[in-house]
Amino acid sequence: MPSWTVKMPSPGEMVRVNRGRYFHYGICIAPGRLIHFASPSGDGFDDPASATVHETDLSAFSGGGFVECMELTRAERAYALSAKDCIAAAKAAIGQKGYDVINNNCLHFANRCFWGNSEGPKEKHRGFFGCLKP
Repeated sequence: MPSWTVKMPSPGEMVRVNRGRYFHYGICIAPGRLIHFASPSGDGFDDPASATVHETDLSAFSGGGFVECMELTRAERAYALSAKDCIAAAKAAIGQKGYDVINNNCLHFANRCFWGNSEGPKEKHRGFFGCLKP
């Protein structure tokens, strides 16, 4: 399982921010710019019907929290898409709707961009529960 480090994200990295009871995920596409699956006023939880995949700046994504970047082992790195392909996947998803807290949330989006599937590397599908803090 990947570890997470608080730092300034680089393009192509998967990022998350602690929202208290859960984490919110996105993809860094450029310095200070991210793409994530959320409603205009917050995450998908608050208004799933208005949630879309969209671009935002780092401060809006973080909401005052600390942004963490996923750190990969050498073995995990072999399963990840290249930074270029990750960014292309995130940009191609802009405008998508259909947020569902259990079956199609911010973690699913980030996993599809970063790993090429919604589950992640060698992990069982965790759905909504993957967003919850241990």
